[in-house]
Amino acid sequence: MDPQAGVASAGTGRERSVAVHQLLGQAFLMLDDRIRQYLRQYGLTLPEFSVLWHLDDGRSLTLTELSRRTICEKSAMTRIVDRLEARGLVRRERTPGQDRRRIEVHLTPAGRRLRQVAGAAYLAFVAGLYRGLAPEDLAALERLLSRLCASLEVGAAHQAADHLVGMVPGRERG
Repeated sequence: MDPQAGVASAGTGRERSVAVHQLLGQAFLMLDDRIRQYLRQYGLTLPEFSVLWHLDDGRSLTLTELSRRTICEKSAMTRIVDRLEARGLVRRERTPGQDRRRIEVHLTPAGRRLRQVAGAAYLAFVAGLYRGLAPEDLAALERLLSRLCASLEVGAAHQAADHLVGMVPGRERG
């Protein structure tokens, strides 16, 4: 599919929004597929790499913190950390003096080495994915996507508030 076809044929308003939405989805799938293929050479899935990425030198995180940072459900995070631990790339530790249930995940020396090698290669690979964009286009895309994310966050907050107001007896949605 020609990425420009959807934009050129889109009108205004709803049609343009749908065209942009389809292009964002298409771009996401293409980027996601290429990154997943690339990480296979390091024996990592994208979620596994994401865990290693967020456990940079000396930092440890709980499963809940890792789940939030990697946008992954906690039950799935447990399985991801299990796999990484079985490969000797991370270890779990109870935090001394903390709640006994609080377990932090740390990189092992092998995990740190893999993170350094795969991380440096990943940065170069991702930069290459955007080589078709001029620096000013990439900066504009970053600004637009940041605005879109902020707008979606505000919209989600308003939607949740509207839902809660609708649940209060005697109150109607505005």
